[in-house]
Amino acid sequence: MRRTLQIAKAGRFYRPDGSTANCEEFVRQRYSLRWRRLDATANTAIFCSCMGISIRPAEPTDVGQIVDFNCRLAIESEGIELDDQTVTAGVRGIIANPDSGRYWLAERDGAVCGQCLVTVEPSDWNAGSYWWLQSVYVDSRHRRSGVFRALWQSVLEAATVAGDVAAVRLYVDRENRDARDAYQTMGMRKSSYIVYELPIGRP
Repeated sequence: MRRTLQIAKAGRFYRPDGSTANCEEFVRQRYSLRWRRLDATANTAIFCSCMGISIRPAEPTDVGQIVDFNCRLAIESEGIELDDQTVTAGVRGIIANPDSGRYWLAERDGAVCGQCLVTVEPSDWNAGSYWWLQSVYVDSRHRRSGVFRALWQSVLEAATVAGDVAAVRLYVDRENRDARDAYQTMGMRKSSYIVYELPIGRP
């Protein structure tokens, strides 16, 4: 059974047995010096927010759930129907290669109710990195109940502990007003950059 750590107040983790751990020290133990990623082998939920929401890194057994969320996200946000096999291959590839990205899953009552993907962009300007938040999705039955906030706070905490993250960034479809409002509520703001792309290979 997965053990969970609960944050009762900033900077301290409260374990089920009542003992505590320093937040920064605990997270550092779970990160490598280079990528400082969550230890995929740890049988522990690294973060926990209020309202019974726990945050943990994804495992190979979560591929089906992540694929389902990604396909729903594409339909709801952009009206695009993705190919299940292609998405499955993509998710499996990321989970098998943590250097390419890390999925974070939110659980409530033992069921996955939300997700996000974090990828890292090196920055020579800052001698550090930018963390990109992608594939953000919360099950419709759990929206407006703190799930995204728990994911966001966990990513932000880890980025802060990593020490070399200049900013957490994301891109969002301009028509996805609900997502834009949610991100602004978390304190994010529009940057001065415009995204350009040139499709190559498969559409």
